[in-house]
Amino acid sequence: MIARSALREQRNLWCLYTFIGCGAIFVMSVLGLQVLAWSQAAKDSDVAFDVLAASNRVLHGLENAELGQRNYLLTKDSAYVRIFEQGVLDTEKAFEDLSRATKDDVESEPLMAVLTMAKNRHIAELRTTVVFAQQERLDGKLLALRTIDENQYRNNFLEAVHQLLVYWRQRHARVGHDLNWLQRSCMATMVGASGLLLLTLVVTATMQRRSFQEIVDASTRLDAEVMEDALTGLSNRRHLLQALDRQIDSRASTGGALLYMDVDGFKAVNDALGHDAGDDVLRQIAAILRRSAHSSDLTVRVGGDEFVIFIPVRASEDFLKTIATRLIDEVGALGEKISGERIPLGLSIGISHWQEGGTSAANHLRCADAAMYVAKRTGKNRYHFDQLSEYLAEVHLADVNGMEARSSQTADLTVSR
Repeated sequence: MIARSALREQRNLWCLYTFIGCGAIFVMSVLGLQVLAWSQAAKDSDVAFDVLAASNRVLHGLENAELGQRNYLLTKDSAYVRIFEQGVLDTEKAFEDLSRATKDDVESEPLMAVLTMAKNRHIAELRTTVVFAQQERLDGKLLALRTIDENQYRNNFLEAVHQLLVYWRQRHARVGHDLNWLQRSCMATMVGASGLLLLTLVVTATMQRRSFQEIVDASTRLDAEVMEDALTGLSNRRHLLQALDRQIDSRASTGGALLYMDVDGFKAVNDALGHDAGDDVLRQIAAILRRSAHSSDLTVRVGGDEFVIFIPVRASEDFLKTIATRLIDEVGALGEKISGERIPLGLSIGISHWQEGGTSAANHLRCADAAMYVAKRTGKNRYHFDQLSEYLAEVHLADVNGMEARSSQTADLTVSR
């Protein structure tokens, strides 16, 4: 039974471990994919941020170049030429950063091509105007024409920058949305993993508790089988000896009694009616013993057709005689019920009783057995009291009292010294 239970629980544990392994692989796979997606989204977010920052630097550099160009045309101060050149240099550097940031994005390629052309034309127009002014070849009519072309190139450039900024702002917004979604999905995955872990712990605890309970139940059944007679359901000899030892060793013990019984005529029942009928007789005798005994008494089948009633308290001889007489009468009535007077049944009972301080379980059982054989030899179907058990109990009690007295004397001598 325990082996089958252990094998079943082993299979259940393997199933649980398989479930845990599959769940862990699934969770780790989901988390791995989410981490990869998070990494890609974070990378896209950084690229979008770099693009937007570079675009702003391009606009800022171009604005400085335009400011230097206009102020030079108005004042002819060469310091504004340096501002113009620095603005152009800043624009080119920022545009290089912008090109690097968008080089891996396919959708940005046409926008960058338009933006590059518009930027080159606008800067070239600004530079041409500054050169003409330095050479004093720029009159009012030519300045007006250059201004018209410059404004057209500038508008084309700003339009291209605007389209690029709109695209990357939308992409940055999508990346932010993706990051938020990944964050929520990661949290949901972690919550699911925690729930899976909690479920696993609950299932494991339940399986362990069930396993322990089955082991306890099996152990209880084994103990009951070890302590119980299989045929009659009464206690067996081992249980009797343990109960006797506990009662004798107990400080609260006031004495006890044993009624050792042997069924007279039982062999004739087996011979005449068969062993099945004999087994049924033994079960009926066991029922008689249960009815006659007190709830605190122990009814025992010690083997064959021999039974014992153990009374774990001090009992008078009159009380024991009453029980023995009732048992003899009921077993005799059972014999008449089974076969009339053809196969009479009876009980030979040996009674051993003692006061507090009994000797040992084996001694008391031996004394009751000896008394039972005396009852058989003197006619059967009767009871006989054993005197040796009382004598042994008195000797044992005297020994204990003597030891206590000697201990007391030793203690008095020690104090007086």
